[in-house]
Amino acid sequence: MPMPRKLIPRDDLLDIIIKQIRKGRHIWLNAPEGFGKTTLLREASDEFEDSHQRTVIFCQESCQFKPLMLEIAEQLHSQQRFTWDKIGDTINEMSWAKLHAKLNRPPVLEITPVVMQNLEGGKIILILDHLERANPSFKKYYAQLFEITTVIAASNGFSNNEIKNLRPLTRVVDVPKLTQDQATELSDFLYEDHRINATDEKMFKRHTLLAADGIISKLVRLYEDASLEKHISADYIRNLRTQAGREYINMGLMLLLLVTMPMIARIMAVGSGDRDAYIAFGMMSAFAFVMRQLISRENRKTS
Repeated sequence: MPMPRKLIPRDDLLDIIIKQIRKGRHIWLNAPEGFGKTTLLREASDEFEDSHQRTVIFCQESCQFKPLMLEIAEQLHSQQRFTWDKIGDTINEMSWAKLHAKLNRPPVLEITPVVMQNLEGGKIILILDHLERANPSFKKYYAQLFEITTVIAASNGFSNNEIKNLRPLTRVVDVPKLTQDQATELSDFLYEDHRINATDEKMFKRHTLLAADGIISKLVRLYEDASLEKHISADYIRNLRTQAGREYINMGLMLLLLVTMPMIARIMAVGSGDRDAYIAFGMMSAFAFVMRQLISRENRKTS
């Protein structure tokens, strides 16, 4: 779903990325899936592309090394910055489809030096997303990328023991969940953008935020699911609360207990003729009345 990148204000994290890269240092964003790392990478990419200070190459997938090399080659070729002695000066006149066919034919270890040579000395910012999926067999080549370019990397943790050894070369930044204000702002946008028709807009947004728990991908998915419904009923909203791990109290049972317990106490008091029991009955009845009013009000709010 198209979503304005600036909708989620993360200027503090973006400033850290920009400052590190301008100092020629690598940076590594770390967070579970759905926390908005890719959005941050794209914002950083836009920032440097708009300034025209550095060449930016954004690689969405970094798990397979040959597709990564081809992706870098494609972006360099689109900027007429790719050379290959095997082809010569006519390479810039060649379509990417033809060049791709020639690059894809040799084994990866044969085209890697060609791509690496094009990256050297170019003051290139290389953005590598999903680095946790990187093939550890090519660890030394990933390390070479860190040597000849300035890298902005992102990963869902550091389960890949070989690749995580590159961390000492970078500054690791943990990307947090959305704050309440950020999540609310995004929720308001998604509600309007998906044209949600809810029985109770306020309660729907509240329970959706509870279920998403500050995770961007969850919040977006919940709104996408809701957009498939013609009308968001009270039952649908209650189910969102259940997804958040918060069960509703059975109001009917609670009211039944609050009504029957004073009656039982009164019967016992009459049968025994105990004055203290009458007092206890009165206090229990007053307590039951207050609780019944409170529960009824809460029941109206959540239904």
